[in-house]
This record gives sequence, C-alpha cells and structure tokens, in this order.
Amino acid sequence: MSIMDDGAIDYKNITKEEIEQLTGLERQKAQMISGIHLTKKIIFKAAPESPKVAEYIALFGHRPAVEAYMFQTREELEEKAADAVAQGKPIVSWRDRHKTKTGSSFDDWY
Repeated sequence: MSIMDDGAIDYKNITKEEIEQLTGLERQKAQMISGIHLTKKIIFKAAPESPKVAEYIALFGHRPAVEAYMFQTREELEEKAADAVAQGKPIVSWRDRHKTKTGSSFDDWY
C-alpha cells in the first residue's frame, strides 16, 4: 500500500491493485483522488432461440421483429413461428419490419 509517514494512505500514488483491496468509503475516496475508477464488467448473454423460432429462422432467413421479442412471450413467439412453418409462409410483419417505419426507437435497429 502507498502509506505516508503518518499511516494515512497516499491516494494520489495508489495503484489499481491497491484500490481493489480497499472497501467502502476508503475505496471510493481512493478512486476519486487517484482518478482510477474501477468498473464491473457486465456480460449480456442472449437466450437461445426456442426450437420453432430457430426452425423459422432457418427456413425463412430472418428473425422475428424486435417488437415481437419485446412484447410477446416466448410461448407466443413459439406458437406464431410454428404456425408459419406449418403453413410454409413467413409472417409478413416480421419479414418486412426493416422496411416499415413506425416512428419508434425500434426503427433504428433496422
């Protein structure tokens, strides 16, 4: 640890490894004074596609619309995909979503 003569921590010359050993307010103080900010690495993992949706994607070459993922349950997606596969026809709103402008922030995803 970077300790000064009086036993206090020298926050200006502290290393990242030394900050990681601190807790609570000492850790926050060390980060603010040293300018070294520790962040947690967050990893998002996509859930695997359900079997019928995966079959739909393989058959028709496109995924369900983002809105379908956001506002329908996994079971509803599975049922719609199964119906489309059985009929041999893609779901038009999913297939043409990239061409449709709704004025929502989802338009930027296409």
